[in-house]
Amino acid sequence: MPRKNDNNKRWANLDDWNTFYKSFDPFEVENNEEELSKNNIILELIKNNTNNLIDLGCGEGIWTSTFKSKAKKIYGCDISDQAINRAKQNYGESINFFSWDITEKFDTKFKGFFDLVICNEVLYYINPKHHNEVKRNIYSLVKTDGYIILSLGHYFTLNDIKKLFYEIELDYSVSYCMSIINNGEVPFYLTRLYSMFQLHTNDATKLCDGLSRREMMRVGGLGLGGLSLASLIKNREAGAKQGSGDHGAGFGKAKNVIIFGLVGGIPQHETWDPKPNGPQETRGIFGTTATATPGYHVGELMPKTAKHTEKLAVLRGMFTGDNAHSTSGYQMLTGVPHQPLNRESARAKAPNLFPSMGAMVRALKYRGESMPSAVTIPEHIWNDGNIDWPGQDAGFLGRQYDPWLVKCYPNEGRFDMPGMSLPEDISTVRLHERRSLLDQINGKAEDLSRLSSVTSYGEHTQQAYNLLGATAAGKAFDLSQESDALRDRYGRERFNQSCLLARRLVESGVSLVQINWTRIKKEGLENQGGWDTHAKHNVSLKDHLMPLMDMAFSTLIEDLDDRGMLDETLVVMFTEFGHTPKFNAREGRDHWGSAFSIALAGGGVKGGAVLGKTDQNAAYVTDGMTTAADFVATVFHLLGYPPHTELYDPFGRPTPISRGRVITEILA
Repeated sequence: MPRKNDNNKRWANLDDWNTFYKSFDPFEVENNEEELSKNNIILELIKNNTNNLIDLGCGEGIWTSTFKSKAKKIYGCDISDQAINRAKQNYGESINFFSWDITEKFDTKFKGFFDLVICNEVLYYINPKHHNEVKRNIYSLVKTDGYIILSLGHYFTLNDIKKLFYEIELDYSVSYCMSIINNGEVPFYLTRLYSMFQLHTNDATKLCDGLSRREMMRVGGLGLGGLSLASLIKNREAGAKQGSGDHGAGFGKAKNVIIFGLVGGIPQHETWDPKPNGPQETRGIFGTTATATPGYHVGELMPKTAKHTEKLAVLRGMFTGDNAHSTSGYQMLTGVPHQPLNRESARAKAPNLFPSMGAMVRALKYRGESMPSAVTIPEHIWNDGNIDWPGQDAGFLGRQYDPWLVKCYPNEGRFDMPGMSLPEDISTVRLHERRSLLDQINGKAEDLSRLSSVTSYGEHTQQAYNLLGATAAGKAFDLSQESDALRDRYGRERFNQSCLLARRLVESGVSLVQINWTRIKKEGLENQGGWDTHAKHNVSLKDHLMPLMDMAFSTLIEDLDDRGMLDETLVVMFTEFGHTPKFNAREGRDHWGSAFSIALAGGGVKGGAVLGKTDQNAAYVTDGMTTAADFVATVFHLLGYPPHTELYDPFGRPTPISRGRVITEILA
């Protein structure tokens, strides 16, 4: 309906809406494919265990009625008495409908009552002057551990969303932003928000709880490097308690995890979700190849991997709604969306300090092992300008839980341990002399040793000596112990040899190894040898990317299986997003977080499983949507930690490792 331009009034008032709803279904939502698509997306986002749900601006309750399978109790409200009366008449037996102008105060009995608040395409009918009141009402309705599904459309831009959720002064912060969808010619924005922390975050110098860093240091929360001793003990105890009880298929079957990280974006069209019958301009020039899974085809450039799909589970409905490397990557690494979304070259700072999966593993399995429980090779993920992605370290857990970054060129035998690399003129003898001196100093520092941060530093140093010295642990890095034939099977490139190194590290006791595909500044190599194929996409895939990936991934699966390690080692082919359905003017595909694919193998995963469907362009998920939070929840489930497993921040406050659901459809 026409919107009024008078900024002193609401764009649509009660009389307008009652007139509008004189006829049944004036929006024609029942026969509108676009509206149906949007509603299906919302249905995918609703948790199955939702208790109390309210649909704000429900109209005649047509879409509200579709939520009945997802929630125990459903409420709907609208400004139009006419619409509510019709909703009661048609659906009132199972749904509680009432009239309410959401710019006004609400019944206090509903304060903090709802697990889920849905506000579907309502805000753009309300004068922006009243958005603050509406937002306060929405946050007041939802429980502190509940969530909000909000959709915005038409004239709203990404900048409008940022202003709406990050710049209006509120008593509540947006602590969990899930998705933004651009659907067709008319933008459609869908965002899910968790009100986990109801605190100010306006001051960038403050932490997510409103305290400044100086205040936090003053109360002793951070000390010299992270968690207090009390919180450390809590983490260890929490980790020890998770393995008991029956938690369903696949639980605890993975002792180790290898994250096979194809950063830059795996193109879904040429890998796990080809569309041979789709339009030429979207499907690309490459065909498909049959796999070991009957009826399932993958892109023709992965013939080696195709032979092993009986060991793999493929998720074709992955979704972040974020088209920036840094922030979509943060979401995939932590399970928590970045604030704001679509922020390229974002840096790790409050409120985006959720720990990476590797850091969470270190915190849960911290036992002072000779080998660190989480290692990253051969380098951090970075954007142009050498800006590391957020979400790769321990965040609020404290630096002692950072995954160990081992910068290395295993193809050349070059390794750099964190803070322990030695100049060429430093002999092993001098290394041991230095170690002896440190031991003497530590013997005189009994008081300091009581500090968890200092103790942690000593443990890190011990681990570095073990890794650099001629110990059994250090030998894990010696690839010369492997046959030339096996090294050739992996491939002799840096990433490929890092995959072989990852297998040796998990054999040596490392619980999680993340292998990052690195950029290569080499003449004649398109897109710096990475998966960010904005130009000459087909050339990059055929000549460089796909052959190396196919060789490394298939050999890693084979090698683990041959050694009897695959059943207890979860392998994840990781990426931050996919690629656009259409090619750009430079013959490339751009960033796309609305639909992409990842694959998992081993460690409790059901082989031959394929979950999720996309439309004919592999652009949008039509069935089986999975989120980053679901992915993280599943990884930890396989490791033996339920999603509700708690980690503790420097103040001892519990935070679950994931708010997603375990993807049971792919578990054995």
